[in-house]
Order: sequence, then C-alpha cells, then structure tokens
Amino acid sequence: MILLQTDPSLGNKTLQKALRENTEFKKTIVQLREELQHNEQISQLELIETRKLKIAKHNLQQTKTELQTRLETSQETLKKEQRKANRAIEVIQEEKTKAEQERKRAEQERNRVEQERKRANKAEKALQEEKLKREQAFKKPVDTIHVRKPKPSKGFVLIPAGSFMMGSPKTEKGHQSDEFLHRVKLTRSFYAQQTQVTQAQWKALMGNNPSGFKGNSLPVEQMSWFEACDRRTL
Repeated sequence: MILLQTDPSLGNKTLQKALRENTEFKKTIVQLREELQHNEQISQLELIETRKLKIAKHNLQQTKTELQTRLETSQETLKKEQRKANRAIEVIQEEKTKAEQERKRAEQERNRVEQERKRANKAEKALQEEKLKREQAFKKPVDTIHVRKPKPSKGFVLIPAGSFMMGSPKTEKGHQSDEFLHRVKLTRSFYAQQTQVTQAQWKALMGNNPSGFKGNSLPVEQMSWFEACDRRTL
C-alpha cells in the first residue's frame, strides 16, 4: 500500500472548482427547463393556432359553399324572373298588336259608317227632291185629261170616259201630304196595259235595260217615275 501526501490548498481549489461547475450546471439545468417550458408554451400556442386555422378554413369552406349555393339560387331566380319578364314583354306586344288591329277595325268601321251616312244623306236628299217634284206636280190643277183615240191591243183593258176622285181624304189611314183629293174627268176612253211595262217593251222602245233582275217578261225596275217621264221625252 502506498500513501500519497497531498497539499490541503490543492484540495480546496478542486472543491471550489467543483462547486462552481455544479452551480453552473444547475443554472444550465434551470435554463434548459425554462427553454423547455417556453418551447412547450410555443408548441401549445402553435397547436392552438393550428386548430384555429383549421376551424377558420372549415368555416371559410362552409361559407364558400353557402355563398355558392346562394349564388346558384340567385342565378336560378334571376333566370325565372328573366323568363317572366320576357313573357310579360311578349304579352304586352301581343296586346299592343291586338289593340292596333282593333284600332284599324274601328277606323274601318268609322269610315264605313261615314260612307253609309253620306249615302243615306244623299238618298234622303234625292228623296226630298223627288217628293218636292211630286208636290209641285200634284199642285198643278188637272181637271181634264185629253187622250188620243184608243186603239184596242192584246194585254190592254178599256178605261171608259168619265170622272173619278183621285187622291185620298186626310182622314184616311196612311194618307200622304201629296195625295190631296180632287176630281179628274176623262173626256175619252182609252186602253191601259194590264201589267207594268216589261223589260222587253222598254228595251224595244229605249234600246237599253236598267233593271237589276233581268227577264223579258219581268217589269222594269231601278227607274223612278220622274226618270221614266224624262226618258219618255227623249
């Protein structure tokens, strides 16, 4: 066995060095613990932020989906409203066309009524003129009618000479203002045709036929008494 003698001062230095190292090691341990706690806090914060980010992404995706759904619904609604608007425009156009057609028909009807009114006025004027002519003709006193010597003919009847009352009394139903009652005297007998003047007779005498319903044995029509008198003098 070998015994070694050591210096006491050397042992103290070593001990002090060991104590210093132990203190520094503790400090290092404390720092490491603090760093570890800090890192853990950071990790927790990162985890929380990650979770928040996931939730935000989820919410964003959900919001995006909802917005997309709303957009599609709005587009579909817009299309429906557009179709309704187009249909309304078509209906308005149809109504406008119908109104224009009705206006044209009304205008044509007004023109037709105006033409009918003018024709009616013209006919009324002609009737008044004819009535005036008749009144003027009947106002002339006719007491005696001189006729040529009668000649018998087929289809004629003899009207013997004599007198008769022409016209009608004012008290008679249907009396006209130009039918004043007066006596007419026939100085001679004459023959009168049993029927009205036929179209064949008129054509043979006048060379034309104004009738609307054609037929040789039919009476002449479309001819007034005054026109017949005027044509007789041709």
